[in-house]
Amino acid sequence: MKQKQKDPRKKRLIAVLGAWLAGIVIILIIFAVNSKRIFSIIDETQFVEHVFGGSPQQTASADTTASDTVQPQQYGSAESMVQPDVFPLTQTQSPPRPATAPAVPDTAGAEQPAAGEALAADAGTEAQDASEPAAPVYSDVKLYFVVVDSDGTVSRKETVRSLNTGNSPLTAAIEALLAGPTRAEADRGLQTLIPSGTRLRSAMVRDGIAILDFSDEFQYNRYGVEGYLGQLMQIVYTACAFSSVNSVQFIIEGQKLNYLGSEGVWIGTPLNAASF
Repeated sequence: MKQKQKDPRKKRLIAVLGAWLAGIVIILIIFAVNSKRIFSIIDETQFVEHVFGGSPQQTASADTTASDTVQPQQYGSAESMVQPDVFPLTQTQSPPRPATAPAVPDTAGAEQPAAGEALAADAGTEAQDASEPAAPVYSDVKLYFVVVDSDGTVSRKETVRSLNTGNSPLTAAIEALLAGPTRAEADRGLQTLIPSGTRLRSAMVRDGIAILDFSDEFQYNRYGVEGYLGQLMQIVYTACAFSSVNSVQFIIEGQKLNYLGSEGVWIGTPLNAASF
């Protein structure tokens, strides 16, 4: 009997099915081996982090920050906006200095304030624009301190300093006096009887009278009458060393007082060198 020949189309179909089955088996094996890795890649959060470098929430937040948020511009701290001091005293080099103290500009003004009357803050003060600091101008200025002898006698002592007087030579001189003697001056026995902490609030010159307004500390001297007379003498002699100043009117915290301290030292009228 003749053997029945197989149909070639069936052979091809069987071969194709076998190839498909083999491919499916291989895919299942690969999937089984790498299932964890495949699932982690499919996961949305890890997929976004893998592609874009961040989670969906982080990416959206970053986009919002970049597009919507405007950082405020910094214009400096409060300290950088502080106005310069009205009476600067800068120790810098300058051209050659005159040998004598410059004259203080005399500002014409109204009558002297009565006892207890407040002193106008803006009337006749030494001309100086705080917004435009003057160039350093050095001058030799006379300052007066005191020397206390072994028997307790108080006498005045003159010293000469080179100061940056700028546009306010009287102010510069009085502030240097309030700062006290230097170490070299103290080694020569110079002292001050002006109460510690005293500040010069303002200075002006009217008709040859220097009107000096001091802080409250000026009226408390622990050395009594001798101390008061000594501190007044220091101020008067230092101010009157300027050619345009003949006398000094003392003001305390904007008020003109008749007496200084509980001892009743008179300051109700301008004082000059002859007052001591």
